[in-house]
Order: sequence, then structure tokens, then C-alpha cells
Amino acid sequence: MSEPTVESKPRVLMVDDSKVIRMAANKILGKDFDVVVAADGEEGWQQLLDDHSIHVVFTDLMMPVLDGLGLLDRIRASDDPGIQNLPVIMVTGADNSEEARETALNRGATDFLQKPFNSIDLQARARAHCNYQREALALKKQITVDATTGLNNQQSFLEQLSKDLAFAHRHRQSVAIVIAEMPDFKSFFMQNGKVAAEAALSQAAHLVRECIRTEDSASRYTISTLALSLPSTPGEGAIKLVEKLQQALKNAPLQVNGRALAVKWRFSVHVPDITPETNAQTEVQAAIGKLGLAAVAIHSTKPTSISIDKALAMITRGQGDLVAEHIPHLLQEIIPLLQQATPEQRWNLMKQID
Repeated sequence: MSEPTVESKPRVLMVDDSKVIRMAANKILGKDFDVVVAADGEEGWQQLLDDHSIHVVFTDLMMPVLDGLGLLDRIRASDDPGIQNLPVIMVTGADNSEEARETALNRGATDFLQKPFNSIDLQARARAHCNYQREALALKKQITVDATTGLNNQQSFLEQLSKDLAFAHRHRQSVAIVIAEMPDFKSFFMQNGKVAAEAALSQAAHLVRECIRTEDSASRYTISTLALSLPSTPGEGAIKLVEKLQQALKNAPLQVNGRALAVKWRFSVHVPDITPETNAQTEVQAAIGKLGLAAVAIHSTKPTSISIDKALAMITRGQGDLVAEHIPHLLQEIIPLLQQATPEQRWNLMKQID
């Protein structure tokens, strides 16, 4: 799930139970906007949860399942600032009373558009609110982007990681956190100067951007540490990315003022056990805590092992697919127990499995 960018085509969500209205909006706005549609407020809400690139929401007032006011209330009550602050334009019909419009305004509606709307009005509303959102995004980017690396700073990364973790929990997926650290950053800075130290970080950030996917996010988490969030990625996938980064760094030695400088990087991979209480900052710290184990974890072709208790808990939560890669290791763990069992006990166990 990616945030909207200043350069991307603006995305508009049209929520209306009329297929004719949805098709008309797509036809009118399709040339200049990326139009996403939903047939009721509940479907529109799911679109917002799953897609953080939406700039503006148009919603009908009267709809089945969840009406426009219900959708508006959810948006304004969201704990995600990116959703909470979205412009919401209520599309009203001639039969909607002034009282209904006043209620919508008091509950946080940004603007109104009356049906039947014409192409000029719809385009003008969409363009005006998208332009405002883009300006706000550009200003936010100045605040949340690290000037040296061009990556997100710690605060914006934690916000994105929180969204990735919440999405993964809803859809029973995984999120891998990768940490890249210059362990000798202070001594490197003292020996080679600020320009060289920043060049090392900038080079690594450039290689990170080349290696990660659109849905991944990266940050300069501390003065000497980069952090990556990889949605829908198991541990093995994250390790492959780290190996790719290691090779890229090896193939691009740092050159500063004609001098070749040796830069040491170490990596760690952490795949959280995601629950509703999972905290982004706590999980990043857990990933940082694994840096000392990186030499073993990163070069291994085997998945990081998990305990039997953790595997059982994951299966209970419906995450059996994430346990599959650990089965060989888990079976090895219980061999001593099976060796202590009587032949009759082992036979009964096999019958239960069959």
C-alpha cells in the first residue's frame, strides 16, 4: 500500500449505488484522474483502508448497507490521518433536504455536488480538491523526508509501517522489516568527514530504492540506520532482498573526491507475529536488536526458525500458510518426544494424523 505521490495521476473514489452515476463519473474524469468506484459506503470504506493513494472522495447520501453520512463519520473518526483528512464531497439529489446537507456539513463534509451533475462541475470539484491535496502532500514531504538520503524520516516510516501492519492483520499476511546499519558510522565520519559519510548513506539509499517494490517503504531511521517495510513478504523473501542489496553495494564501491572508501554494512530481518496490539516502533527495535545475528541469518538459505508454541498460535489465527516453511524444523523439535513414546502411543498418533 503506497501513499499518494506528488507526481502520480490523482486518484478519485466515487461511491454511489447507481451504476449509471459510477459509469458517468468514470467517463467524465477518466482522462485526467484515476477513478475508483464503490457501490455503497461499506465497499467505499474498504477501498480507503486498502488504498492510501486516494486523494478525494465523492459519495452519495442515500445508499444501502452504509449510507454517505455513515461513510463520512468513519472517515472523520479514523485514526489514520491520511484517511481522516481526505476531502469528502457529498453528492446530493433534488430530494435531499437542506437539513440533510446541513447535517453532513456539521459532520465534516468538505463540499457538495448536486445531481444530475454536469461534466464541468464534477471536473472542477475534483481538480480543485486534488490540487489542494497535492500541495498539502508536497509540504508534508518537505517535513517527512530526510534531506541526505531522500528517504522517509523515522516518524513518517513508523506511520507507514503501522498501516502495513494493520493491513497485514486484516488480510492475514506478513510484513518483513529489514534493517541496514553502518556499524562504524561514527569512526567513518571522524576519519573521512561529513561529505563522505553522507555520500555513503546516499549511495545505500539509492540502491535501496532500486531494489525495493512500489509497495515497499524505506527510511533513514537513525543517523546510521536505514529501515525497510516489506508488506506481504515472508522471511525468505526479505533475506533475498538483503542478499540483492549486499551484492549491489559490493558492485558499487564508494568513491569520494577520487578516493575509494571501504564502507561496512550489516543487516537484519524481522518478521513480526502480528496481532491487533502489534506496535510499529517496538517491532523496529526488535529488528535492530537482531543486527548482531545478521551474519548468520542473512547468509542462511533456511527460514528463521519459530517455536512450536508460536506455530500453534499462528495456526489458530488462520496463518497456517506462514507456518508451512517451518514444518521440517518443527518436526525435528518433536523427535525426542516421539522417541520417548511407546509404540502404541506412536501408532495412535499416526491414526489421528491420517
